Amino acid sequence: MLTLQFLPVLCFTAALLRPCLVTAAQPNGGERASQNSGNTVSAHWLRNVQSKEVRRSINRARSYSADGEHTKAIEILSRLILKSHLAEPYLRGILGFEYLQVGRVEEARTQLAFSVRLLPNEPVGRSNFALALCALGDYERAFQEITRALVLEPGNRTSQLILQKILKEQSLSNIR
Repeated sequence: MLTLQFLPVLCFTAALLRPCLVTAAQPNGGERASQNSGNTVSAHWLRNVQSKEVRRSINRARSYSADGEHTKAIEILSRLILKSHLAEPYLRGILGFEYLQVGRVEEARTQLAFSVRLLPNEPVGRSNFALALCALGDYERAFQEITRALVLEPGNRTSQLILQKILKEQSLSNIR
């Protein structure tokens, strides 16, 4: 018999494996497929199904990050990924951002690629992934990722700034 401790893992697995049949009504009376479709789940869902211990650890890592202690935040997040497989895509996105903060761009790209692969409808993850790709000089792919982020969240000012940076860096690289 399954115990309740496995319920979140089963829910996560079911969400990944079954196609989402939910549709959302549009203002004009039509219907569209939910943005969270296929074999994906939302980062919002992952943030909210965590245990209190995991949430406390994430908050502690964010606190260290806000204080500029990114190495401590990276240590906490790395340990947390090993403990909480349910939140792994979400945590890898945060970890990737921390790696960007300390200039470990290749590691950031790896973590953010993993996160984006499992959370493709998360615009913030795509924006951070685009920033890592830009820092590595992969402007074409960075442009693709930031464009996807802006499609998901058109008014996001940070994504718009990242797009400007990518275009600037790309034009500078063409001059060289």
